[in-house]
Order: sequence, then structure tokens, then C-alpha cells
Amino acid sequence: MNIIVVNDYASINGGADAVAIESALALAQAGESVIFFCAVGPADERLIQKNISVICMDQKDILSDGAGSAAMFGIWNRRAYLSMMRLLGSVDKKDAIVHFHSFTKALSSSVIRAAADSGFKRVLTMHDYFVACPNGGFYDYNKAEICGLRAMSPSCIGTNCDKRKYAHKLWRCTRQAAQIRKGRVPSGVDALISVSDYSERLLRPYLPETAAVYRVRNPISVRNEGPEKVSERGLFSFAGRLSMEKGPHLFARAASVTGVEAAFIGDGPMRGQLEEIMPGAVFSGWLRQENVVRLMRESRALVFPSLWHETLGLTVLQAKALGIPAIVSSGCAASELVEHGEDGLIFEKGSVEDLAEKIKIMCNNSAARRMGKTAHRRYWDEPWTLENHAQELMRVYRDIQGDGE
Repeated sequence: MNIIVVNDYASINGGADAVAIESALALAQAGESVIFFCAVGPADERLIQKNISVICMDQKDILSDGAGSAAMFGIWNRRAYLSMMRLLGSVDKKDAIVHFHSFTKALSSSVIRAAADSGFKRVLTMHDYFVACPNGGFYDYNKAEICGLRAMSPSCIGTNCDKRKYAHKLWRCTRQAAQIRKGRVPSGVDALISVSDYSERLLRPYLPETAAVYRVRNPISVRNEGPEKVSERGLFSFAGRLSMEKGPHLFARAASVTGVEAAFIGDGPMRGQLEEIMPGAVFSGWLRQENVVRLMRESRALVFPSLWHETLGLTVLQAKALGIPAIVSSGCAASELVEHGEDGLIFEKGSVEDLAEKIKIMCNNSAARRMGKTAHRRYWDEPWTLENHAQELMRVYRDIQGDGE
């Protein structure tokens, strides 16, 4: 089968990029013919090593290229449309699938429309909430809280929930309208892939009643080397973007109160503030995936204090695969990955006090060791491996091609 994987970036800038790249690698490893189509380079060297054909437009994303460029191609990227049309013109559509991951940061929904106009079967993984919400998170950045408004309703359009200014919110709404009407997303997509029960419940009201929605587990690239000896370690880690909605400030304050060692794996606009709260903490910046795993292996627990919905929580799964328990906020998708008191702990979302209490519990050696071992066993009973991911994807592809069993 010819599989065209489509993503804004050819390297890892976030969770969706990691899944798109790992997915392409898994499919190539399974013997499928894979093309990786993107807007922004450079390409992850692993794609080249796997002899995956990478087609990159060498374009900047809309945040890097200035307001003028964002206005020009952020809503509808005609260049991306034409590039996709040329590519698909060289591929036999009878045995092909076009699989979309991230498209809102550079490509726009024009690439999905190009696949529809070319008569190709289309699959879209819902890594975020952009198929419904203009800012992709059902989150009010100004109030720093979950938004309960119906996406694209008059109340939604009239509310400034954007982290920049209201004019940018209106730009997002314009892009969303173009995506729905011109890009035909989600109505014109043959199959949608959800990544968790939590995210699917939020998105279902915005999908066509007849939408074909599948569940495919995201790939986790962690080897089974047995559970880590978490009771011998004192480091508590946060992994992800250092921004308000991710809640790193909650972790910093709770760690400061409890006096534990803390590591922040990642970077973002809150780094300076976090360094003031915890000047002795480790701030690694963005790391290659193998170095993220290495630092996580040195941790007693992962802290996942997210204030917004999330769609999954890949770092929680990575921690479980390593045998590291997680402390996760309630009211986010990652809370589905933890059974409180068994393989991790759940604290009240937004509460520094409750998070501090859960950190104290995890400071108990026997509790940390027991939860770490349980997390490891439960993950490896049903691992989210690259091989399993590829098999599940191929079942979806065959099904929409009419070749399912």
C-alpha cells in the first residue's frame, strides 16, 4: 500500500509530530511504501535512514513567518494545495491512503481538500481539538480555565480566549470557517482516529453522525528493561512545554513547598518564572527523545499537572513503560491512564496544596516502589509499541479501502 503521511513539521516540535514521524517509521518497518509530506524542515534523520521519501515545502510555520504570511497562507495555503495535487498526481490512488496529522501550523486544511479533489481516501488523527475549536484546546487562555462554550457559536466568536489578542481570535475563527466549508473538515474525511475516550467524548458533538471514528494507540518508543528502581531516586520530573495551560508553575510551587528535587524537561514562555520559583531545579530545555527517556529514568515520579483537557498524555505512558509512577491532575485525558493509588496518583486540578500532598505520598519508598512496579506491569501487559501501532493503522486503512475482514 502507498501511504502518504502529512504533517506540518518533518521534525519533532510537539506530540503530534512525534506520532506522525514514529507512525511513518513503523509503517515503513512493516514493509509499506511511505511518503512523508510536510511544510517545515529539516527532516528527522530517522526518516532518511528508513528510505522514506520526504517531500518538504521548505516553508516556515505561521508563527515564525510574520503576520503578513499568516494572513496569506495560514487560513488557506494555496501553495500547499498545489504541491499536494502534484504529489498525488504521481500516486496510484487505488492502493493509497493519505493520513493527516498536524496541519494548522503551516499547511492549512487545503492539503485535505487536495486529497479529496484527487479522489484519495483520507484519514485524520485528532491529536488536538482543532477539528472543532478555533484555538484547538477548548481553553480560555485569558482566564486560565477550561472553556464551556460551544465552539464557533456566537458566544464563542465574541469571547477573547486567545493568548495574544482578540484580533488573533477572530483570525482563528476565520481559519476555522475555511476549514469547515472549504477544507471540508471534518465532514469530508473518510476516517477519523481518536486517541482517548476523553477526547472522543468532547469531539463527538462536532462530528457528523455517520463519521467513522477509530481508536489507534499512539506508538511509544521505550524498550522494556524492567521497572526502574524509583525508591532509590528523589527526582520528580515534568516533561512538556513550559506554558500556563500545562501547569508547570503548580509543580514548581508544590516541589518548593515539599523540598523535593525537580526537573523540567522542555522549554517555553514560563521558564524564567519557574527558575525564580525553583532556582535549584534542573531545566534541560528541549531534548532528543532518547535523552528525555534517560532523564525520566532518573526520576522517582512524573508530575503531569495539566490545566487543560489534553487529548492523551504521551509522557504518562512513557513513564508507565519505564515503571515510573505518575502524579496526574484530574479533569484531563491523562487521568484515564492512571488508577489512583495503584499505578500512580491523581490530584485535584489546579490545587498546589493537593499536589504537594500527593508528592509527599510518593516520597514514601514502599509506595513509590509498589506503584512503579504496577505501572510497568500494566503497561507491558498491553504495550503501545510501534509494531502494534502499525498493525492497528493497517486495519483502519484496509477497512476504509473496503478490504477489511
